[in-house]
Amino acid sequence: MTRTSLLNNDEFSDSWDSSLDEKKLKKQRKLERLEQKKRLIENIKTYVDTQSQQNNKVNGEMNSEKKEVTVPVRGTLAWAFHALGATESNTFENIRSKYLILAKTYHPDHKGENSVQKMKDINEAWHIIKLAKKTF
Repeated sequence: MTRTSLLNNDEFSDSWDSSLDEKKLKKQRKLERLEQKKRLIENIKTYVDTQSQQNNKVNGEMNSEKKEVTVPVRGTLAWAFHALGATESNTFENIRSKYLILAKTYHPDHKGENSVQKMKDINEAWHIIKLAKKTF
C-alpha cells in the first residue's frame, strides 16, 4: 500500500470512529433524558399521593368531628323536625318556609316519580308539626 492510501484509510477510520462516538453520545443523552422524565413522573406521583393522603386525613378528621345523627322514630314530633331539617328552637314561620322550599324542590311534577316517597315524608312531617301547633 502506498502512503497516501494508508492516510486515506486512517482518515476514513477516524471519521467513522467519530461518527460512532457521536451516535453513542446521542443515545446516551436520550437515555439520560428518559431517566430524567421517569424520575420527574415518579416525583409527581409521590407528590399527588401525599396530597391525597393529606386530604383524606383532613376529611377523616372532619368526619370524626361530626356527630352521628340518629333518625328519630317515624311519626313523632322529633322525626318531623328532622325530616324538615328544622330544630325545636325554630319558629313556626321558619319551619313553614323550610317546608315550602322542600315541597317545591321534591314535588313530583318537578323532580319526577323518584321523589314521591320524599314528598310524602315532607307532607307527613308538616302535618305532624301543624297538629302539634294546634294542640299546644
